[in-house]
Amino acid sequence: MAMSAGSVGRSSSIERPGALASAVKTAIAPTAHLAPNGADKAPDRENPPISGKADKPDKPEKPEKPEKRAYPAAAALPTQEAARGIRFDFNDGCRVMLPEGAWHVRLSDLDTGNILYETDIGAGRINSSKRYYLRCRVEVWATGESKTEPLFKHDYSAADREILVQFPVGTLGDTLGWFPYAVKFQELHHA
Repeated sequence: MAMSAGSVGRSSSIERPGALASAVKTAIAPTAHLAPNGADKAPDRENPPISGKADKPDKPEKPEKPEKRAYPAAAALPTQEAARGIRFDFNDGCRVMLPEGAWHVRLSDLDTGNILYETDIGAGRINSSKRYYLRCRVEVWATGESKTEPLFKHDYSAADREILVQFPVGTLGDTLGWFPYAVKFQELHHA
């Protein structure tokens, strides 16, 4: 079996509650200045002075349009419940949500045996960077407890499960072309 080289920790993202990203924009525009004798001095057009006050009021900014996705978004909260309030699912990749506490989490590829991601984390969420079908193992340990047996372990299997196959919105030809592969997936994985 071929193994690919990779770095642990580069294939997933972590979201921590309370982390806010903000952008600050400051309007900077030249203004007229008074000369020391009180007379108005024309602004230097080549080297305008910097001021935090704008001559003209800023135009109201248009709100950013939400990113259009080819597929409907997965539920905000992972759908499966596990021990001690841990939630997980495989909608839009492998997703694990952890309650308050100290946790050690590992995501592994079941087909290659590679560790995709491993970290220590408090409350937060982990998403695999692969957003398509992935046979993944999720293992979670409570930090400070036994490191030999995970508190929670789950191997993805499509067998005897209802599987949602999403096709892009607004494309008929591609959708028709992918139908036979959805049937092959069902047969191969006994879904």
